[in-house]
Amino acid sequence: MTNSSKIKSIEKSLYLNKENISLVGLNDGIIGYSLFYYYHYLLTNEEESYNKMVLFLENALEKLNEKYESYKVKIEIIEIGKYLLFLIEKGLIEKSHIENHLEVLDEVILDYLYEKINERDLDSAVGLLFAASYFLERNTEKTPKIIEEIVNLIEQTKFEDTYGIYWQFKLRNAKSPKVELGLGHGVAGVITFLLQLIKCGFEKNRAESLAIKALDFLISKKREKGINLFTINAFENETLDYNNLSYGDIGIGYTLFKAGEILLNKKYKELGLEILKNAAKYKDDNQTFIKDANIIYGSSGLFSVFNFLYTKTGIEIFNESKKYWLNKTLEFGEKDKEMKWAGYQTYFNSTYDFAQLGFSQGISGIGTALISNQIENDTDFLTFFNYN
Repeated sequence: MTNSSKIKSIEKSLYLNKENISLVGLNDGIIGYSLFYYYHYLLTNEEESYNKMVLFLENALEKLNEKYESYKVKIEIIEIGKYLLFLIEKGLIEKSHIENHLEVLDEVILDYLYEKINERDLDSAVGLLFAASYFLERNTEKTPKIIEEIVNLIEQTKFEDTYGIYWQFKLRNAKSPKVELGLGHGVAGVITFLLQLIKCGFEKNRAESLAIKALDFLISKKREKGINLFTINAFENETLDYNNLSYGDIGIGYTLFKAGEILLNKKYKELGLEILKNAAKYKDDNQTFIKDANIIYGSSGLFSVFNFLYTKTGIEIFNESKKYWLNKTLEFGEKDKEMKWAGYQTYFNSTYDFAQLGFSQGISGIGTALISNQIENDTDFLTFFNYN
């Protein structure tokens, strides 16, 4: 099946199964539908797609009331807030039209942020820095004070050795935190946040000093060869035999590349490209580790990030990797002969409809990735996964 026909199949399946989505957030819920239809509108320029984008956004906001229950409601609220800011930036909605909604979200997200400050949780995917990134984008009169407090915490919680500075992360085990290196739950995530502060002009001097020392530590952990050049945890030997959008070297390589651009440092940029080129060599013909097409763990995330890197750099190995993982994504779409989910079948959490339909693990994300390949390589949806 071609890229275009698969997009049509996904759109049909999403709309037929829209009642099966009960969560409101982006990764697993209704806002993920809205984001898909934003991209579908870019592809087709059809008023119907635009109306569906707005409809699902309104549905999510209406559902988010005092009666709404979810095991991760505060995370979903941050996702909604970041999506609204995304639509404002894209010129799809006027800030003045939704300012009241944003102010309500601000209060909840601020409570969550201070909760995570008290827990000293610097996780970028579900912790303090996830909430902080919302206020950085929101940029209200409260933002400078919030950012100052967060940078204070980053300074207070750092550890130091002869190479540089690092932090411990509690996601896996609160009683025995680890020094993870990755983008989502590790040192690279803290560096990425600091780089965003530098770019936006908040706490610039302190952020730059911390970022450089953390980059020195990160670089000290690089190995000479392997599918991944970095271990999962800084002071342990375990490494991964695969790459995806969430785990492995891609997030680390991109962090170094981004540091080179923002800090105007050729060494960081070249080292980042070296790591990313090595990651681009990874293939999985036998589906040993890449078992489906989803964005965060599967092939569509891989083809999207290499598409983005090729567009940005023009380096051919990124184009080759993009084509490989795009083909895998289309092949995965032939797995389910019943075609309930447009031929796709997510591997993790496959018993749940939200996983099959959602943005991070399901077909709304896969469809968005496929669309991005057809509209001048617009991969801005990757910003929701910290690839800014």
